[in-house]
Amino acid sequence: MSGPSKEETGRLAERLHSGRPRLSTVRDDSAIIRLSLRHCRETVPALRASWESYGVTASLTTVRRRLQNAGFNGRKAAKKPLLTPVHRQKKIENLWYDLKCSVHDYRSRNFTELEDKLRDAWDRIPVVRCQRLTRSMP
Repeated sequence: MSGPSKEETGRLAERLHSGRPRLSTVRDDSAIIRLSLRHCRETVPALRASWESYGVTASLTTVRRRLQNAGFNGRKAAKKPLLTPVHRQKKIENLWYDLKCSVHDYRSRNFTELEDKLRDAWDRIPVVRCQRLTRSMP
């Protein structure tokens, strides 16, 4: 049974609602939101158990619905994939390619001149690049 209509009262808030009454109050809803923010990695069943300490006994669906209405959508964190041996090989090949390009036009008369030129090219490679390469290796 519904109460007086909006036309009769002039206000929508005074109208009675049909259906089941809410289990939780606005204060209870803010408590579950605070719990979710404080324990952001907790699952819905764990949050439900914590919410019961506030005196609210609700189903998992109700907890999910309250969090979704507050703008929280459960997502799994994406894991960064590990480098495969092919990735590591390509990184090393890129380093060798840089060395090759730096001495490509240089005509050496003997092995020691070529060695000096390669050492000079190696010294020009940024240290940060080599550090990143070694850090990516297991």
